[in-house]
Amino acid sequence: MYFDELTETCFDCMANCEHCWDSESCDLCIDGYSLQFNELGESFCGVQLCPELNMFMDGNGNCQYCMDDCLVCANGESCQTCDMGFDHIYDETTG
Repeated sequence: MYFDELTETCFDCMANCEHCWDSESCDLCIDGYSLQFNELGESFCGVQLCPELNMFMDGNGNCQYCMDDCLVCANGESCQTCDMGFDHIYDETTG
């Protein structure tokens, strides 16, 4: 659940999401689901396809590791969530 400060009301997160900040994004998925991103960069919890959180499925259907110090990624070139102790730095050229 998350708290909407505007309405001062608690709301459920999206399906299969354990922790969120609003109704349209998820930070942590329930067991068996992994944080994934659609083509617009919006997060959702899909069936976990790779055995480890810091992996993504490439275009050939193979699980690959995210870049170093990245906990969640959609591909090998961008990081959505950094590993503990690291901060995400936005770069216009890489996202």
